[in-house]
Amino acid sequence: MEKIVWCKDFNVGVSEIDKQHMALIEIVNNLIESVSNNENRLEIIIGAITKMSLYATKHFTFEEQLMQKYSYAAFSLQQEQHKQFRIKIINVSNEVTACEKSVPLELLVEITTYLQNWWLNHILEFDMQYKEFFNKKGIN
Repeated sequence: MEKIVWCKDFNVGVSEIDKQHMALIEIVNNLIESVSNNENRLEIIIGAITKMSLYATKHFTFEEQLMQKYSYAAFSLQQEQHKQFRIKIINVSNEVTACEKSVPLELLVEITTYLQNWWLNHILEFDMQYKEFFNKKGIN
């Protein structure tokens, strides 16, 4: 599995959000590296998922507050996307926690693939939709 290589195409034009996206991608990349190195110890995976969950919550809160402040029209769609991600992370966390000593490789690959695909899709499809909106508001 290949790591995500950050490029300018991922920038949404709001520096704080771009920094947060980079940090989230770094968490995904660290998990990809763990999979590549066959590091499937429970504490490593739980740590990565916990870090992802906490940071994603911080990011979603920031993003949603900004959207509300400026009355972004697609706010409810973004909020629903964020909600679905949170639900999935809770389910993933429960699956991993149910493992005894290590996470089966299939589950680890499934989780990592989900996170990789979700963040790429969310940034490039959903978050890019507000790039021009916030730019016109002078937010950068």
